[in-house]
Amino acid sequence: MAGRGSELQYIKDKIISSINIGAPVKLMNSYSSLSKRAAQGAAFIANGLLGGEFEPIVRNLKIKDAKGSILDDIFIPFDKEKLLSDLN
Repeated sequence: MAGRGSELQYIKDKIISSINIGAPVKLMNSYSSLSKRAAQGAAFIANGLLGGEFEPIVRNLKIKDAKGSILDDIFIPFDKEKLLSDLN
């Protein structure tokens, strides 16, 4: 486990109880005193995508099979007539 929430016992317990991987769940070492946790996570993912130490974890996440984007499910309703009149 990694990230801000992984240090909170309640969240840690919920995650551990909801997954069944047949192996102990461990906290990853944090370098947050040196860098942001998001940057650390991005580095772990990059390492895994390039076949490094975290490759088994990243392979299990199936990142390479992902499709679309985070914006695909966002719908912003708008008034078509108003939009067209504003463009003229």
